[in-house]
Amino acid sequence: MAQHTSKHAHTHAITANRLRDGGVVYYTAQDTWADDFAEAAICQSGQAADDLLAAANKHTAIIDIYLFDVADNQPSSVRERIRAQGPTVGFVGQ
Repeated sequence: MAQHTSKHAHTHAITANRLRDGGVVYYTAQDTWADDFAEAAICQSGQAADDLLAAANKHTAIIDIYLFDVADNQPSSVRERIRAQGPTVGFVGQ
């Protein structure tokens, strides 16, 4: 399981992909998965992140679950901002 986090970051969220269509999803505080980053559970400590990650890993219709850094309630890395905002190019046929 990959983790895209910094040793110095203290705020994290969890992301993954839906198995049926590969869509990006975020783990929520309600133990569900949401398409919108705004619904993601934000963890303020390492232990909270570990606990949330353990709960997220119990879901079977989700793959590639991992933690990533969050700053100012936004994904910290370019990769995660792109995942949150959608593809940077149009789909073929659009």
